[in-house]
Amino acid sequence: MKNQLKMPAILILGLGFGPASAVTVYECIDAAGDRVFQQSCPPGTTQAGEKSIYTGSRENGGNIDIEQLSEEHPITFYTSNNCEACEIMRVYLVARDVPFSQKNVAEDVALQEELIQTSGELAVPFVTIGEQSISGYDMAQLRSTLDSVGYPDKSAGNKTEE
Repeated sequence: MKNQLKMPAILILGLGFGPASAVTVYECIDAAGDRVFQQSCPPGTTQAGEKSIYTGSRENGGNIDIEQLSEEHPITFYTSNNCEACEIMRVYLVARDVPFSQKNVAEDVALQEELIQTSGELAVPFVTIGEQSISGYDMAQLRSTLDSVGYPDKSAGNKTEE
C-alpha cells in the first residue's frame, strides 16, 4: 500500500514543479500564402521558419500558455533600416518577451509586396497580432493589443514614450 501511494505523490510533485522547457513552433505556408504556426507543418504546406519558445516553469502555475497564444495570435513585425520608431517598438517586444517574427522590407521586394497586401501601403513600422494590426508608431495600441489577446507583460516598469 505504501508503494502505491508513493507513485501518485511523485507524479503530482513532478507535474507541479517540473523543469522549465521550450517548444519549437514552425511557421508553415500553404499554396494560398496563408500562414499557420504548428508543432509540425501539415501536408501541403512549406516550412517558412521555426522558433523555440520558452514556456516557463510549472512553478508559476502555468497560467499563460505562450505556445498556444503564439499559435492563435502570431506576431509579425515589419520593419526597415534606419527606422527609429521601428527600433523602439522592436525593443519593447523583446523586453516584453513575446515571440515575434521580424521582417525587414528594406531590400526585399517580395516582403514589400507582402506588406502592401497586408496593410494596404508600404509603410513601417507595421505589426500584426493575430487578425489585428497596428500601423505606424502607436505604442499604446501595441501594448493594448498584446494585453487584450493575453500576452503577459514581462516588461513591468519598462515604459516607452508614446
